[in-house]
Amino acid sequence: MASRIDQGVGSQRAGGTLEDGLVAGAELDTLLRRRASELVASQNRSRQRNLIPEQLSARIGEESYGLPLTSVTRIVPYTGCAAAPGGRWPLLGIIGSQGDSWALYDLGGLLGGSIAAGGAASGYAVLLRHDRRRIALRVDAVAAAGRIDRAEIRTIEALSDRGERLLYGVATKAGLQLIDINALWMLEPFSAGGKK
Repeated sequence: MASRIDQGVGSQRAGGTLEDGLVAGAELDTLLRRRASELVASQNRSRQRNLIPEQLSARIGEESYGLPLTSVTRIVPYTGCAAAPGGRWPLLGIIGSQGDSWALYDLGGLLGGSIAAGGAASGYAVLLRHDRRRIALRVDAVAAAGRIDRAEIRTIEALSDRGERLLYGVATKAGLQLIDINALWMLEPFSAGGKK
């Protein structure tokens, strides 16, 4: 007799009687499916929060560097540039794109590298977003690297070399050294006053 009472109480808690068991079962199935979908959506949102912005892989020689795509205006083939009066390495010169002039810097030079042998006009110019200046970086090759999970990033701390100070971490799976765009803007060529 006790088991009949327990069953009756259980079915009333589920919102029906024993005779309504099939309806309650279908409702329960719908409820479980909806909850599973909500959990998957919640996990996806959590995963998205753990991702850094999409990265552009910029290669210089054998090294690959990540630049946030949100900082990139466009990418154009590099076929040479006009000399900039008084320009010093790593400033390569001035390029034009869509009617605007852009100061072109060698990313390898900004990272502490020496002048490239031969000075070949090849590779790409990555035109960056900046609130005061039109800045472009010359790189050997570019590719989309996608988004990277923060858990995959090994941080870099207390480095003294100027180029290494521009890096905040290494995305181990993607093989990218990640450039801190804010540290880049703090370099002397960019932090000085000036207008677009």
